[in-house]
Amino acid sequence: MTAEMGKEEATFTIDLIPNTDIALFHWVGPITVQDRFRNLNVMSNFCREQGLRKLIIDGRDQVSRTGEIGSFNFGSAVPTAFSGLNVAVVHRPDDDTLKFIETVAFNRGSGTKAFVDIHQARSWLEAI
Repeated sequence: MTAEMGKEEATFTIDLIPNTDIALFHWVGPITVQDRFRNLNVMSNFCREQGLRKLIIDGRDQVSRTGEIGSFNFGSAVPTAFSGLNVAVVHRPDDDTLKFIETVAFNRGSGTKAFVDIHQARSWLEAI
């Protein structure tokens, strides 16, 4: 799927990781807080329709356009949107935005955990 951001374009994919019970969401390009809120619905609906309780959000290729207040508000909405899901958020080591969102969500009871390595994220979910 493609989302246009002015002159820049962002794309995302969501699918089941083969031979697992884990969904993988991957966003490439710029992302705003509005995009993040729309993606909550896309990801939670996909997982519910597929009967999945585990999700990896691969944000290593995101270019965040989300300020601190927007990130806080988004992180606060995650526990409700992802109720019943275990979510591994994979981010670049220098991306403080996704780590901040994960921390806010976790502090509000969400089953989220941040990683910089996608293989560790998958291993964590497989162990649950």
